[in-house]
Amino acid sequence: MATKTKLNAANRQSTAFDNTELSYYKDEQQIKDEELAQKIRSNYNDDDEHENGDSSTDALYGNLDRYGFFLHNYDNKQRLTILYKTKRVPSLKRPSKSHKLRPESDQDKARVVDKYLKSMDSLSTKEVDRIEKWRDMLQPKQRDHGSNIRLWRLKRSFNQHTLARRLVKGVPDRWRAAAWESMLLQNIDNQGTFPRPYYNSNASVSSDKMSIKSGYKAPSTRSIETIGEETEEGSSNSGHSSKSIMETLSRQYFDRQSEPSSYDIQIDLDVPRTISGHFLFHNRYGLGQRNLFHVLHAFSLQPNGYCQGMGPIAATLLCYYEPEKAYAMLSLLDKYYGMHDVFKHGFPGLLEHLHVQDELVKLTMPKMFEKLDQENVPPTSYATKWYITLFANTVPFKTQLRFWDLMIFYGPDAVVAFSVSILWCLRHNIIDAKSNFETILTSLSNFFIPEDEDTLMNTACKALDSIDVEQGESELEWLLLARVTLVLYDNVVHTLLHHSVRLSDLSNFWERMLESKYRSYNFLLQTLPYRAYNYAKHAQPSIHSLFPYSQAGLSLNLRTLTFKPLNLLKFELQSHIDQIQELKNAIANSVGRLASFDGLMNGFGPGSGNASGRSLGGDLNGWIKHLTSVLTDISDDSHVNLNESTSFKAILDNLKTLVNKVIPSHASTVAQRVQNHNRPSPLIRNWPKLVLGPPLLLIAARVALRSQEAVKASLRDATETVKGFIHGWIIEPASHIISTIRFGGHGLGVTEAGLESDIASLERMVKELGKDSLKLSDTQLVQLGDSVRKGDLSAVLQVYENEMKTPFKSALFGQLVRALLIQIQKVKCDVDTTMTKLDALLKSQELTFGFVGVAPSLAIVYFVGTWISKGLGLIVGRKQLSLRRRVELFECIRRIDCLLVPSTQSPLPQQTLGHLLLATSIMRKCAADITQKRLRKGLCDDLNELEIPQGDVLDKRAVVERMWRCWGGKLGWQQAVL
Repeated sequence: MATKTKLNAANRQSTAFDNTELSYYKDEQQIKDEELAQKIRSNYNDDDEHENGDSSTDALYGNLDRYGFFLHNYDNKQRLTILYKTKRVPSLKRPSKSHKLRPESDQDKARVVDKYLKSMDSLSTKEVDRIEKWRDMLQPKQRDHGSNIRLWRLKRSFNQHTLARRLVKGVPDRWRAAAWESMLLQNIDNQGTFPRPYYNSNASVSSDKMSIKSGYKAPSTRSIETIGEETEEGSSNSGHSSKSIMETLSRQYFDRQSEPSSYDIQIDLDVPRTISGHFLFHNRYGLGQRNLFHVLHAFSLQPNGYCQGMGPIAATLLCYYEPEKAYAMLSLLDKYYGMHDVFKHGFPGLLEHLHVQDELVKLTMPKMFEKLDQENVPPTSYATKWYITLFANTVPFKTQLRFWDLMIFYGPDAVVAFSVSILWCLRHNIIDAKSNFETILTSLSNFFIPEDEDTLMNTACKALDSIDVEQGESELEWLLLARVTLVLYDNVVHTLLHHSVRLSDLSNFWERMLESKYRSYNFLLQTLPYRAYNYAKHAQPSIHSLFPYSQAGLSLNLRTLTFKPLNLLKFELQSHIDQIQELKNAIANSVGRLASFDGLMNGFGPGSGNASGRSLGGDLNGWIKHLTSVLTDISDDSHVNLNESTSFKAILDNLKTLVNKVIPSHASTVAQRVQNHNRPSPLIRNWPKLVLGPPLLLIAARVALRSQEAVKASLRDATETVKGFIHGWIIEPASHIISTIRFGGHGLGVTEAGLESDIASLERMVKELGKDSLKLSDTQLVQLGDSVRKGDLSAVLQVYENEMKTPFKSALFGQLVRALLIQIQKVKCDVDTTMTKLDALLKSQELTFGFVGVAPSLAIVYFVGTWISKGLGLIVGRKQLSLRRRVELFECIRRIDCLLVPSTQSPLPQQTLGHLLLATSIMRKCAADITQKRLRKGLCDDLNELEIPQGDVLDKRAVVERMWRCWGGKLGWQQAVL
């Protein structure tokens, strides 16, 4: 309860939420979990054995095999898979291509099961002989105060070859605990270096062996917390080191029993399900289950926590060791045998094992690999439990123990070899044409019973022997080394190109300074404080103090100064340009040397057949030497010693020297030389503005204060002008445009209804005149109305003409006034019709007039805003950027043309080739910004032809002429010149 109270207090202190209700419920849940975990631990700490001593229990315990498991006959034959013995072993030289099917009938399974059960009855004569042999191999290493043996070790008189041969046949059960402990501690004393298989020890290692990159590098034994205290060096202290490791871990086991673990609830659920067929773990809260819980509880406090696969491994160890020693063995397996990576978050070790297994199956059993890939059966679907539990509950316990014999001796790579040997035994049934996804997955997920354990162990060992498990001269490693070299080459070339581009920018900067007198004087003013400081710190000042990059040997005293400062400044600027050009020539020479050397490419090209082993070592070593020579020429570092050997280790050491010494020295030298010619800092360039700016601002402020009213009036006028311009010339026209778009405008006020009423009135007037004066019929009146609507008033005009013959009489007694009024109505209709047409015309052009009205004001705003933005440096126009890129392209193509014209050598000299490559790299970068994607490929193809180191000079000239002809107009090189 004290521990629980401390945990609750710490939890409340570390999780001080503002929400009191949430904090309350969280504390309540934690209290419940801690109480449940405490209750679980109390159940396992109870001394009661929880065992029933009735006759049924005695009868049950009387039906055990030699390992303590309850006997059963494996009645469910569908869950069994027979591992038939095979004569051949997995080999990279002879991949399996056979398709001979091994049938699996119930009779065959029963035969293999009976054979296995009979082997469990009693010890054979060979097993008794092996007991005697192992007794001679082992000797006590440490005893306690009562002279009881605490640790064992292997006698030094027996070599590793003898041990390996006897391991294949299996360690006797009575010596297995001592053998495991001694082999494990021996590997730890060897700093985690596992022995090689000894089946082919006299043969030389062939170059076609593959390296199993398990990735597990055993940590040093200096970790005090998990392994033991640091011991003194020497062979005499090896026993003390092993003793300290085991004692430290044993103390750690007991110390951790009082510490709470967040995994206790899950461990309590898994303990009854772990190897429940063994009498030691059969009873709930029995001795075996209590020991298993305590071991897993202590182990769960390590960084990885707890995973379900740890239970079977710990239970297997408890069959041979006390709990504290089982915990120590489990911790050592976790640290030195890769279990830490297998159970780590994300399972990186498991994924690596599965990848290596998949690659080995692809090399040794290509037909099986194709079948598994065709049926979509990945190794994660069947082999995960193999690596998680180390084949517990996958093969019989006896077979599992024999496999563990090999694993503890050979290391974690034996797990992959044993998995491959299982697949090797099942290859015929999996490759069969009748097999499918279900049958394959069922066969690989079943419980395996080997037909002959000795054959299976020999297959696993020989499979491990045929695969190079050390980091040797494997093809994969040589290819990786070659790839690293190529990456370094690419990195160096890109670094040189980057320095060349920067030097080109600096050269352009100093050339602009040299070409303009204004810029020269401005530069002299900007650097005046720096020059004065250099002059003041010298005891005997000279011209060189003020102009450090002036003519060599010029050291006249200031009192005898006869040179103009501008001339001396020009000497300095020209010196910057010359030294930058010298450095550019050195970089170009380096790039040319790297491009013209193809020693590695000749030995590494496709189909060369020379990309493995020492045949590639000479090419790699020559390439590294050439790369080192190129870099040291610039850095002037002649103290680099490279190994002349072509072995893997020697080339790896040369690469380390190149990466750790040569490349940093080269980078530092080039950076220093570039820094010497860098443009002045922003502070130096802007100090006149910073010095003169405040006084000028103060003067301007005083002037503004003196004429405050005038300034205010000017500001008001300017403000009103801007407001009026914006409102009257931008906002209102824009609003009018929007209104026109939405409502169609106002028009001239002439409506279609008014026009129609006027025409109807005219028609009625004409019809009345025709009826009264012309005596027309109804049909004629209708025709007369149609004529009026068409604009024909000939009948009215005829009446008018007749009445005009006697105008006074007609005006008083005739129809003259009536005809005149009709003609006046006709004029009104014509005016309305004209106004309607004009209104339609104005409406159609109203939007155009609106845009024409607002266009000048928008143009003024655009040009003023662009001018202000450019003045403040906020934007760089795309047109200016494009023009700058075109100028750079023009300069590069002109430079290439100048490089190729005077040259008569073929191929090009190294320095000329370097300048050519530098120019093409700049062109490629500039073309990517201004060319279209469909045109860019053609330009890049031309640049690729120019970059061929062994190309003929005449061919390159032809390419340049084609580029002038094809790309001169599209890229605007003539415009760039103008």
